Amino acid sequence: MTEDNFAEHFNSYSDTVLLKGFNRQVEWTKNDVPFWVTTMDQEKVFRVGAEYGTQKEEQEAKLEAKRLTRAQKAETRNGRNTSS
Repeated sequence: MTEDNFAEHFNSYSDTVLLKGFNRQVEWTKNDVPFWVTTMDQEKVFRVGAEYGTQKEEQEAKLEAKRLTRAQKAETRNGRNTSS
């Protein structure tokens, strides 16, 4: 799931959890059978979208900070070179 296609994924709308207390055998097998329950949450897709937006803003802020740091270092180097 990526930022571009998260709304198309089942996981964007659903929450699945393992049910506790059902670790026992059933009539068709001697093995324990896990059971899950899935609930649909239509608001989840908006929360996921907002999280992607927040992550993108944080990444852009970090890149801008790095760009400014590089520019300041270059300016300092250029200032030293011209005053010599």
